[in-house]
Amino acid sequence: MRKLIVLGSLLILTSVLAACGNSNGKDGDKKITIAASPAPHGEVLKHAKEEMKKQGYDLEVKTVNDYKVPNKLLDKGDVDANFFQHTPYLKAEKKDHNYDIEEVGKVFTTPMGVYSKKYKDIKDIPKGSTIYVSNNPAEEGRFLSFFVDEGLIKIKKGVSIE
Repeated sequence: MRKLIVLGSLLILTSVLAACGNSNGKDGDKKITIAASPAPHGEVLKHAKEEMKKQGYDLEVKTVNDYKVPNKLLDKGDVDANFFQHTPYLKAEKKDHNYDIEEVGKVFTTPMGVYSKKYKDIKDIPKGSTIYVSNNPAEEGRFLSFFVDEGLIKIKKGVSIE
């Protein structure tokens, strides 16, 4: 089942990327340059590269470790697309930096997990506990929403999680 979902996502991604293609070089060669986080998005693009080649496209992946860089590269025209963010992050980036970029397709979101050596169930975590989370600003809203949904934290009324 998992392979089917990944394959389906890959086929959709391939179609979206083909729509971004530029005609460069001799004989109408088509090259697409994409900025992406190393994993999992960069890993997925490695597989998309194979499929794109079958369709006559040359996919170049620029792996970027800093979440602030891909949108900057795209806005400046240094890449044709980027592949790493969800819609709330894109909206915040466009607002904060006045980027002239648009969403052309959805990016898969990897599942989150909560891990403990001490507790077997999230409901067992006592009030007042300290929980460490990633410092990835793109994911803060997801973490907060998850913890609110699980009843671990409360957000003051009127405070936006995004």
